[in-house]
Amino acid sequence: MVFASIVLMTQARALIVGQSLPETTLAQLRATVSTTPGVDAINHLAATYAGASAVWIDADLDLAEDLDTAEIEALLDLIEKRVRGVVPDTQRVRVELNSPA
Repeated sequence: MVFASIVLMTQARALIVGQSLPETTLAQLRATVSTTPGVDAINHLAATYAGASAVWIDADLDLAEDLDTAEIEALLDLIEKRVRGVVPDTQRVRVELNSPA
């Protein structure tokens, strides 16, 4: 019983302090985002647990130069939808946008 308590405390602590998702899941996220039309490059991508069942995704992306505001908004919606397809527990998707120039 003591051993089980220690294991549960260790797992709960990892979730509270923002443990990263497994590398295999991060690789799936990178592949999903990088193959989204309009995304030229991923500069940074991080995904962390924000509690027992919530995930926060942060990305820094280079976008195609020729996108207008409406296309960027549609692209962000598409990225969020595709990310949630890989990680359904995603609570927040934050994207920092860059245009190569």
